Amino acid sequence: MPTLPRPEALVNDPTSRRYHNDTDDVAGGYLAAQNVLADFPRLAGLVPYNDETMLGTLGALREAGRLGEAVTVSRNGTPLGVQAVRDGVHAGTWDLDAIGLGQVVADLVARATVGARTSTGSASLAGSVR
Repeated sequence: MPTLPRPEALVNDPTSRRYHNDTDDVAGGYLAAQNVLADFPRLAGLVPYNDETMLGTLGALREAGRLGEAVTVSRNGTPLGVQAVRDGVHAGTWDLDAIGLGQVVADLVARATVGARTSTGSASLAGSVR
């Protein structure tokens, strides 16, 4: 990750429709990001609302030749969002239910520690707990 300069200004106008992804999909994120990029020639970071918007934002950054200029973080923790992190083009994504995920992990660790079978569902624990 690049070292971020101290921001000269924080830019956001939540009332401006130019920066909204009203469709809540990749295409809407792309259009919103194009507007942001047109209005702001230098950006240290972008926080797209969710992973779908972030995927559109990455497309707009890539097309503008500005991918890697701004650090991006988003929310939802989707497989495509996680893959963007693994690919090194996105700084991070998180799940909205961090507490719920923590509870699932705690349950899995507790069960693995005492040798119990995991509860039903799709949660699993890789490796071993010592």
